[in-house]
Amino acid sequence: MSLKGLVVKSLKSVENALDINFAEKIVKKLINDKIKPIARVTELKIDNKLKVISAEILLKGEERTINITIEKYNISDNNEYIVIRKTDTNKEWLKEIIERYVLDKTFEIPKKYREYLNYLK
Repeated sequence: MSLKGLVVKSLKSVENALDINFAEKIVKKLINDKIKPIARVTELKIDNKLKVISAEILLKGEERTINITIEKYNISDNNEYIVIRKTDTNKEWLKEIIERYVLDKTFEIPKKYREYLNYLK
């Protein structure tokens, strides 16, 4: 590969990393806005190639975080809705709540975040 090719490839890798970092911040804010009264996301990572979102969440009054991974999700073409299809967590009680109230349910994405979610697709 030529030097120019290596530079272009490197710049694209940096651009992708910056885009993912920005998307992580947006998703973290979106979730924190929703769970603000009871918890906050302390760490969030997105793997857009595998389509996996991992988060650590700290419940109010607790000292330890809860780990949750969204392993499969769908976002509508216009970024208006998200459907979470598969998750994993380190808490059995949370698995039950997710199965009852989150999995396969459609959630509207606020307009102010929609344009930033293309990196999750």
